[in-house]
Amino acid sequence: MFDSNNTATVYNSNWSVNFADMTTTRTISGIAPGTYRVQVFVGSDSCRMVEKTLDLGFKPVTIANARLLAGCNGSTDAATLVAPATQGSGIYTYTLFKNSVEDGNQVAGPQSSFIFNNLSANTQYVIVATDECGSGAQLSTSGAETSYPVSSSTQKFCPGSNATLSAGNIPGATYQWYKNGNIINGETNRQLTINNMQYPADNGSYSASISLNDCVLSTNSINVVVNCSSLPVTLAKFTALSRENHVLLEWETTYESKSNGFSIERNADGITWNTIGFVKSKLQTESTAEIFNYNFKDYELHTGEQMYRLKCVDLDGSYTYSRIRSVNVIGTENTIEIYPNPVSNTLKVRNVSSSGHFSLVDINGKVIQHFSKSIFIEGIHHLDVSTTLPGAYLLKIVDGSRVSFNKVIIAH
Repeated sequence: MFDSNNTATVYNSNWSVNFADMTTTRTISGIAPGTYRVQVFVGSDSCRMVEKTLDLGFKPVTIANARLLAGCNGSTDAATLVAPATQGSGIYTYTLFKNSVEDGNQVAGPQSSFIFNNLSANTQYVIVATDECGSGAQLSTSGAETSYPVSSSTQKFCPGSNATLSAGNIPGATYQWYKNGNIINGETNRQLTINNMQYPADNGSYSASISLNDCVLSTNSINVVVNCSSLPVTLAKFTALSRENHVLLEWETTYESKSNGFSIERNADGITWNTIGFVKSKLQTESTAEIFNYNFKDYELHTGEQMYRLKCVDLDGSYTYSRIRSVNVIGTENTIEIYPNPVSNTLKVRNVSSSGHFSLVDINGKVIQHFSKSIFIEGIHHLDVSTTLPGAYLLKIVDGSRVSFNKVIIAH
């Protein structure tokens, strides 16, 4: 036999003969793993030789990845380790240590399974794998995984089409799929295929559980809406509700593609639409079927009907409008609030639009201070009177066609 360095070694062998098929078997032991060129001489005739190259033994044991998976059974600290070995003889023994092998702090094993349960997500572990031939490898964990996303073969769910949802590939795991929190019977593979999708039957929130012995992990949810929309945004909900001092707008998207954000538009006279704000899209990728929730508060109220709509703007400037929502605002002109009074530093005024103007007038009718710019936060104007001389004044408020005077006492 010749090794990889072409060094020849002559081996004595035990042999046996099978007279049924007239074959001879020779057994050679004590050979180190490696690649050899074997020459066999037939009988006593040295001219009759058979030569063959053989791989004896196995490649060294390798652990490609040691995954520490956090979130077992809903606990953020509970974790499971998955670290399958490859190569070697194919029969492995696994031992788990805390921090390092040298410390000798053995946590579990030796065992035949590459899955270790009941671990801590905040601890570093070292997994050691050996095979029956004495080859071995070790690998340390590099931090716990905490999120288990579900991917989709498509970002648009069109009626009649097929879609495949995929949970992460975790060796040794079993899976169970859910729709809207309910078990989908028979769907226990890593991938879930929805064939011939239909609206609204296949609409819903899909997720999976991943089981590793007594550890159950939960994937993120993916929302499926069968509509094949070519628009940048699919709005599932848009509401407008009147509150004490503002109108609350809330909306929910179930699909966004290249979305830039939402311009909020208001119509207070039945004729003109005005932009009153902009909310940036939460989209982090080119498109997603993830559910996003948004809100906006309008503090500039006017008595009567106020109408609102969303202008859904794409990254390239294209846009679509939502449906219109209306709110009936009652008696805002008579609800101006001024506080605290007396005041020493900051006077607050509620229920005046952001375009309102303010000035202080003394008892002789002379304007002694004009507030060219006020701080307007959540429907409240903040007026700085910290440098105004103490005394009694009238606060003049001009808000569109509405003009009012209110007594204010400044006391430092």
